[in-house]
Amino acid sequence: MSRKSEYSLWSTTLLTSFGSTFVVEKDDLLPKPMLSFIRFLELTGAEFDHIVEKGRLPKAKSAGTVLRTALEVLQRRLAQYATTTEVRIIRD
Repeated sequence: MSRKSEYSLWSTTLLTSFGSTFVVEKDDLLPKPMLSFIRFLELTGAEFDHIVEKGRLPKAKSAGTVLRTALEVLQRRLAQYATTTEVRIIRD
């Protein structure tokens, strides 16, 4: 199997396993599937080969670049929402 095919298979497996969204609760840690997905996206070529050889997804470790990436993703997502609420009172 070519490297491109392996990547496609693994990315499809990840998306199928985790779904297309991650729910981040305000009183909870980051979801393990999200951490594992970020680790997968940050793999080097050698790390990817090792993961494919083992036949397992990356472990969900919350350290280093994974946390920085998660923080950046969350900040960008939050920036898409309005920061103020406008209330209009309509009187008859």
